[in-house]
Amino acid sequence: MECKILFFYPYMRIEKCWFCSANVYPGKGTKYVRGDYKSFRFCRSKCFKLFKLRLNPRKLKWTKASRVMRGKEVVEHSINTFERRMDVPKMYDRSKVENIIEILPKILDLKNRINEENTKDRIFTAKEKSKLSDLAFMKKYEKLLENEKVIVDTQKLSSSHLNKSESKTKSAGKSKKTSETILN
Repeated sequence: MECKILFFYPYMRIEKCWFCSANVYPGKGTKYVRGDYKSFRFCRSKCFKLFKLRLNPRKLKWTKASRVMRGKEVVEHSINTFERRMDVPKMYDRSKVENIIEILPKILDLKNRINEENTKDRIFTAKEKSKLSDLAFMKKYEKLLENEKVIVDTQKLSSSHLNKSESKTKSAGKSKKTSETILN
């Protein structure tokens, strides 16, 4: 009599928290099922309490929805298609798994680079915006500056700013001399 052993490949679904979009691993977090049979997954009691208080996740700065809304994180990118949810598990194929394991560090590196570029771009645009607002303020109150015999020139302003930053990087002893030359 032959005994057949059937192997089922159990798959582990890593779900997302409904409130903050954090990962919820099997056996962790809480699941809330509403009266209309709609289910919600929560990663921790903090998210569940805030959900019960009917707070909007977009108004809390630490949630993923808020960060995406403010442009802090990149969501719509082709690299994120790797993390999509699949309802049907795929059969195990050793060659595919080996390829995925080889490519995984490259994917993570690319994802980090995309996030860094997004961060640098946000910082650069914020600095440009603040520079423009400062220049507009200086132009608006130019008469006050003329009374003090200070001439505002955008090119001199930017060049003196560059000279100060270069002098700080060279040495602490030379910085006094360079700052005096800039002022003169």
